[in-house]
Parts: sequence; structure tokens; C-alpha cells
Amino acid sequence: MTDSGVIIIYNGVIIDVGTYNAIFQVLREMNCLDNKFKLLENIKEHACSPNDVTMDILTSWFSTEGKTTRLRNFVQDI
Repeated sequence: MTDSGVIIIYNGVIIDVGTYNAIFQVLREMNCLDNKFKLLENIKEHACSPNDVTMDILTSWFSTEGKTTRLRNFVQDI
């Protein structure tokens, strides 16, 4: 169950905030910036609330990439 109390099932796989965190971490290690933006939209679409770990990963990554405005917009939208 996600922090927001929502269970997301996608193709038979339960996806929660921990799943998103793991995917964000791998995308960061692979430097897949475009995929990160798609995943941000996906997390909002499924009403999965990011937690502190999510925000730590994203803040560090967005800051490194100079995309702090995009992070600010994401935070305001959730």
C-alpha cells in the first residue's frame, strides 16, 4: 500500500512508492533524464504520493542536472 493508501496494480505487479523509488534510483544511476520525467507523470497519474526518500533522490538528481524549476513544478502539482 502506498503512503496515500492507494494500491496500484499494473500488469499484475503491485506498484507503490518503494517501487517508484527503486526505479528513480536506477534511472539516476543510468542518467536517463527523459525517462525520469515520464515516470514523474506516471506517479502523479496513479496518485502515488512521493515520500522523503523519493524527494531526496529527485532533489539530488534535479539539482545536479540543473532542473530545479521542473522539481518545484512537480512538488506544487502533487
